[in-house]
Amino acid sequence: MASQKRQERFVEEVSHLAAEFIERESDGRTLLTVTRSEISPDLKYIVIFFSIFPIEKKKGAVGFLARRAREFPDYLAKHGRFGRLPQVRFVFDMAEVKRQHLDKIFRQIKSEKEDK
Repeated sequence: MASQKRQERFVEEVSHLAAEFIERESDGRTLLTVTRSEISPDLKYIVIFFSIFPIEKKKGAVGFLARRAREFPDYLAKHGRFGRLPQVRFVFDMAEVKRQHLDKIFRQIKSEKEDK
C-alpha cells in the first residue's frame, strides 16, 4: 500500500497528464475538463472524472473518451514517471453537474432577494 503523500503525487501527475492528453486529442468543439481523480490504495486503478461544456455534447464526449482511453496508458508511459501504469477509467462527473445546478438555484434566490 502506498503512502498518502505518494498517492497524492501519483493522482496529481496522472490528472495533469490526462488533462494534457484530452486537450491534445480533442477537436476543441467541446470543453472537457478533468475535475478530480481517485486512486486505489495500491495505485493499480485510477478513475479520472471530467466535466463537459456544453453539456448537450455529453454523449459525443463520453464516446470520444471511451475510444481514446485505450491510448492513454501509452501517453502516460511516454510522458510520466511511473514504475507500473494504473488501469484508467474516464467517468463523467455528475457531482460537477449537481454543483452547477445548485449554483444556478443560489443565483436565482439571490436575484429574487435583491429584487425585493
